[in-house]
Amino acid sequence: MQDSKLIQILQTFTEKDLKQLDTFLQSPFFVEKNSKEWQLFTLLKKYHPTYSHRKLTKEWLFQSLFPKNAYKALKINQVMSNLVKLMEQFIYHYQLKQNNYTAQVNKHLALIEYYIEKEQVKWVEAQKRTLTKLQKDSQQSSTDFHYYQYQIETKLARLNSQVSDRKKQVTLDSTIYHFSVYHILNMLSLGCMHYTNQKSFGNITPIPLIQEIFPIIDKHDLETIPAVKVHKAAVLMLQEETEKHYQNFKALLQENLGLFPYIEARNLLTIATNYALGQLLKGNKDYYLETFELYELSIQSKTIYRDGKIRPSDLKNIITLGLWLKKYDWTEQFLKSHKNKILSEHQSDIYNYNLANIFFHQQTYEAALDLLRFTKFEDFFYELGAKRLEIKIMYELKEDIVLDSKLNAFKVFIFRNKSLSQEYKTLNNNFVRLLSRMIKVTPGNTKQIERLKKSFDELQTFSELNWLKLKLEELSN
Repeated sequence: MQDSKLIQILQTFTEKDLKQLDTFLQSPFFVEKNSKEWQLFTLLKKYHPTYSHRKLTKEWLFQSLFPKNAYKALKINQVMSNLVKLMEQFIYHYQLKQNNYTAQVNKHLALIEYYIEKEQVKWVEAQKRTLTKLQKDSQQSSTDFHYYQYQIETKLARLNSQVSDRKKQVTLDSTIYHFSVYHILNMLSLGCMHYTNQKSFGNITPIPLIQEIFPIIDKHDLETIPAVKVHKAAVLMLQEETEKHYQNFKALLQENLGLFPYIEARNLLTIATNYALGQLLKGNKDYYLETFELYELSIQSKTIYRDGKIRPSDLKNIITLGLWLKKYDWTEQFLKSHKNKILSEHQSDIYNYNLANIFFHQQTYEAALDLLRFTKFEDFFYELGAKRLEIKIMYELKEDIVLDSKLNAFKVFIFRNKSLSQEYKTLNNNFVRLLSRMIKVTPGNTKQIERLKKSFDELQTFSELNWLKLKLEELSN
């Protein structure tokens, strides 16, 4: 059940969404009165938001819906499938009801399309006036602006062709201009996606068409459009990976971010942040501050949030960067202010782990240990991180006997876990190997330290990379 599309969509709904869906499913316009689909929804909504109760099975749902019938998997699957279709209809209508720019423009474009078909010129003109105001009030730098302007002008040109007495000339210069800008922006955006994805796999192939767009942009002075200027800077940064191109893109982003709608602003900031994180992975320590500043910009612009909540990966990155930069008070305050804004059913695990990590960096080790010992981690990866954190604390406290015991227990924990991928097993086992060798090294012993450094080079990938390297430096001094 947990893996079904039905449950996964329901888990995305808020309490308010569920109430609206309930009303929708009881509307005779969409479904029959007291339908099996509505009954199924009524049974399921009691288990919101996790839908993880042990009795929540297809067999139990079938028995509740069809108490006099023998179980038939096909029958319950059909009701579930029908409910999904109705929920998708609800999502569509819900999106149309939104009062945002995209929803409003799409609604009025649909009305224009209807009135053109019926040749109701007066009502087309009324919709045109509304759309003109919407476009004027919108972020005119966005890709969507040019797309919708092209759509509006195309539909109006079609109307003029239908009703014109052929004596009035219909000009399409503006329509073609917005169509061209929209496609140039889309090409640049796709170029950003291409290079970002390729860099993840270390197999970068150039896109000739992207290079051909640059002279067109220059020839027609299209960099006066902020969206074009910003997207072009992003492509250049990803293509050439120079500090100059990164700083240019970052400066343009800071200057123009407020001109973009939420989704486009978020995508652009993600491009910049992923680039900065990539530089960090290459060992460029200057990018700790750069990445932190980009996350700050995401927080200020609210683009980091999804329905007011923050993803655990973003939260962890911000905490890690804040601790590296020794912004301890800021980091702790940020975490505490987001305690109930974490986008996960394991909010408590994520909050306690990150708070324990802050205590660790502040060297309040007992406070960190108390949090770790009294938290029953339900999320496996946070449990894994908590065990590594305990080991690091034992090392810092020089509790060698306890540390040795913890390292052995951690090895067994990794070995016994069947769901952990081989990559994660290697990373964690290498962490154990390096730390086990490190505790046997005498500080200042050049030969031992050189052998340990060779171990670092041989193993190459391991968890807690920065902390282990810092401990190696301390042994060398």
